[in-house]
Amino acid sequence: IEEDNKLNNQSRESEFIIPSEDLILIKEKLNNLISIELADKYGFDNDNAPTDLPTRKIKYTTINKIDSTYLYFPKDNELPDELNSFLQVIEQVLLENDTIKNQ
Repeated sequence: IEEDNKLNNQSRESEFIIPSEDLILIKEKLNNLISIELADKYGFDNDNAPTDLPTRKIKYTTINKIDSTYLYFPKDNELPDELNSFLQVIEQVLLENDTIKNQ
């Protein structure tokens, strides 16, 4: 895991082993995510879209596909279900396994 906070010039790296049951769940959610196109189009409110630092960049690479997007404080129901579900699983896995983040 790599995090880079440009606002306060802090970054960190954390490495840990993800349990196999979590990997299975991540793979399932990623397979669902592959079915849609992110392509830099989600998380933007066209009237108020920021022009500087994104809150989060999502990028994934699989054997079949590479895709990415920036998320700027998405509103409720703004993200597609596949992306929202994937993000929830990732957050849960990080909470359970990333000991540095949990300190």
